Amino acid sequence: MTLIMNACANLAVTTRFSSKCCENMVQQQAVPILFSVIRGCNRSKPHMQLLQHSLDILLHLARTRYTSHAVFSADCLDLLVEQLQMYRDQEDIFMRAMALMNLMAKHHRNILKTELGKNGGALFKRMKGIATVMERKYQIEKKYLQSCNLMNASKINSSKMDTSRMNVSTTQSARIANSNSVVLCYESIARFLIDISKN
Repeated sequence: MTLIMNACANLAVTTRFSSKCCENMVQQQAVPILFSVIRGCNRSKPHMQLLQHSLDILLHLARTRYTSHAVFSADCLDLLVEQLQMYRDQEDIFMRAMALMNLMAKHHRNILKTELGKNGGALFKRMKGIATVMERKYQIEKKYLQSCNLMNASKINSSKMDTSRMNVSTTQSARIANSNSVVLCYESIARFLIDISKN
């Protein structure tokens, strides 16, 4: 695990800055291996870190002119939808998968629409199902954020440190961060679905 983690972490850096490294990876048939690595990940912290590195590599390959074709295949699309479903509550992973989906929509739209339409639009329906599940929590968190914006920040007049207030503030900050994450992820997939539904 450590060897794979280190290798992927290094490749995530080198592919970001070197198009030659991206080309070498494609020539060495590394993309199917990356797909296998991603499919083998679970929700443990080390695996999610490995997953982030692997998705970063795919993003760098997808942004490179001569290697993007190797990333965007039927296997890739199915894999990305799988990640969206499994990690819809993990912004770092979800947004990387959505970034790849958006790149595919931008540069390989015909392939994307063809794949999403196969088997009666099974993958597209699956994405809509993911968005539907996320929407319930999105509505709750959106209202919470709106209520927070309407409230004035309380000021501590006492010169003494109020530890109980500090704890509440820390808890509230964590809740706001989580709410922002939910909103960001849902709105990302919702925009994608609206965009891809257009002719």
